[in-house]
Amino acid sequence: MTLALSTSTPFAVVALFDGAQLVARNCKESRRAASSAIIEMCESLPKGAISRIVVDVGPGSFTGVRVGVTMAKMWAEIEALPLFGIESFDLFGSGPIAIPSKRGEVFLRNPGQPLQSIAVGEAELVDGIKFIDEPEMKSILTFLPLDRIFESSPLELMPSYVGEPNISVAKQAHIMGETFGGRGDV
Repeated sequence: MTLALSTSTPFAVVALFDGAQLVARNCKESRRAASSAIIEMCESLPKGAISRIVVDVGPGSFTGVRVGVTMAKMWAEIEALPLFGIESFDLFGSGPIAIPSKRGEVFLRNPGQPLQSIAVGEAELVDGIKFIDEPEMKSILTFLPLDRIFESSPLELMPSYVGEPNISVAKQAHIMGETFGGRGDV
């Protein structure tokens, strides 16, 4: 059996597959507590021999993707199970796909081009594009495209980030100075 996890959308999803056949699936809206939602949902799955773990590596919510990937890596390491990753795009189909992002942008996969984050208006100009909406996000992991998963070691599996994290600098230098040994030049 394959345990599959996804936390890249506003929904935390846990599914159990026998080959490509869905055996059980739990989906919970989880904007802030993806890790507790995943643990709770895993406890309600039918108990069976899990032989591998597949995790959605994104792109998606920066923190959400990290939570799912980290949990999958820990389980794989602790249980000595093979670990596989799959990009969110592959869970929604093929061709040009736009997954909602923040600030009026989408994550865009246009085959043959690098992944990018662009404005919705720009994405609308892409021929044949499929925009992923909330019902489709909620239905993630109802099928598992086995031909698109890739094996990885827990140490090597990394989340897929389209853009750099938006990290701000401390607004008050003295706070950072106190944190790093009282240096006044920070």
